Amino acid sequence: MTDTPSDHAEAVEAWLGASGGPGAELRDLQRVLDALWRRAGATLGEITLVAISERVLCDVVERFPDFGAMSVDAAGIHCDVAKGTTMSHDELREATGFLLVTWLTVLGNLTAEILTPALHEELAQPARDEPEPTA
Repeated sequence: MTDTPSDHAEAVEAWLGASGGPGAELRDLQRVLDALWRRAGATLGEITLVAISERVLCDVVERFPDFGAMSVDAAGIHCDVAKGTTMSHDELREATGFLLVTWLTVLGNLTAEILTPALHEELAQPARDEPEPTA
């Protein structure tokens, strides 16, 4: 059985529901984007992943202009949305969900859903504190 966009929406909604209140989605979004990028990049390569991500961001920005502060390069998707956004908590939540569901759907369609279980698993991981750099 293959996953569908509704499966992606369920995984994203569970991730959104696990976040810690207003604004937490944005704080956690960069961590999730980085983790998903690493997982997908191992299979697709950075050139393909950049092209896919740029196309997805165009769709997202068309619907949510404040997400125009996001950028993509070979290192991943960079989330600079919080800087100067006028979006309400509900709008941020909707935009974040739309971004993740759209990206997961495109990645799933292009890979015959082979990456979907690993990407959903990454979404299900609790936020981890980044280790402090050692001197």
